[in-house]
Amino acid sequence: MSCLKRYQRTLNTKLLNNDEWSSEEDLLLKAAVESCGKGKWLEVSLQIPGRSSVQCMNRWAKSPLCQDNIVSGKWVEEEERLLFLAAIAYNAPSMKQTK
Repeated sequence: MSCLKRYQRTLNTKLLNNDEWSSEEDLLLKAAVESCGKGKWLEVSLQIPGRSSVQCMNRWAKSPLCQDNIVSGKWVEEEERLLFLAAIAYNAPSMKQTK
């Protein structure tokens, strides 16, 4: 029976959606993670029709649309300075040579 459940949850293409994620699905994912908690991907996937726990986990990890704390783009000068100081504090020899 567990083999059938695994097939239905992860491999059955008639039940799983392999299309690009829609903005509605992203909102569902964000709400599901907030209610179930990060790491409970099976519970999260049950709230998003057609998506497996692996799909939900990967989407959450890779999508800045789902996580507010992901910042994309160039680093600002303050971030560069903090990184440089941290590298020196942890004795990163390559950072000492670059500046």
